[in-house]
Amino acid sequence: MNNDSNKSVEQSNSIAADRVQGSFDEDLVTCSICHMILWKPVACKTCENSFCSDCINQWQQKQPNKCPFTCHYEERKCIGAILKVLSRLQINCCYMQSGCSVAVPYEGLEKHEQQCDYQPKKCEGCQRELLLKDLAQHQQQCDQIDLKCSTCETLFKRKDMKNHNEVQCLKQQLQQQKNQVQELKLEFKQEIQQLKGLIPFIGVHWHR
Repeated sequence: MNNDSNKSVEQSNSIAADRVQGSFDEDLVTCSICHMILWKPVACKTCENSFCSDCINQWQQKQPNKCPFTCHYEERKCIGAILKVLSRLQINCCYMQSGCSVAVPYEGLEKHEQQCDYQPKKCEGCQRELLLKDLAQHQQQCDQIDLKCSTCETLFKRKDMKNHNEVQCLKQQLQQQKNQVQELKLEFKQEIQQLKGLIPFIGVHWHR
C-alpha cells in the first residue's frame, strides 16, 4: 500500500488509488503531476488537463504560467464529467489500519478524517500516542496530567495529588496573599511618589 494511504487527505493533499473501493475510470481522475486521485482539482484552460490544486500551485511556483503539458497555463474550473466521477467515489479512511472500517464519499472524506476516532493523538500528560477514541478515558487516569487545586489554584501532576494536602494548600494561599500585599504596597508607594510630585504645583496654585 502507498505510504500516503496512511496519511489523511489534509496532511498529504492527495488520495492513493488503492484507497478507492470498486471499479472506476482511474485515468480520468488521476492528477498528471502526482499521479494520484485528483484532490480539489482545477484544470488548464488551454489543454483542459486536470491537476490537484496543491500540485499545480507548487508547479507554478517553479514554472510560472507554464502547464506541465508545455502550453500556457491559465486556471479554470475542472470539467463536470471529472467532478461527477469523483463525487461517486467511495474511499477507505486513511486510518483503516488502525481499525476504522468506514468508506467515505469523496466529498466527505476530509471532514471524516479530521474527526475519525481512530486517528492518533498524544496524551497531554505523558505524551503517549493513543487512538482518539481511547484518549479521554486514558487522560482521566494518567498520572502525568496537570490538575489545578480548586482552593489555591496550584498546578500539580495527578500523581502528586495526595501530597497536596490541606497544610500545603494553606501555605500556598498564604504565599499568594503575601504576594498580593507586596503588590499593593508597591502600588501604594508609586501613588505616594506621584502625589509628592504634585505638591509643589499645588502650593503655587494656592498662593495665587
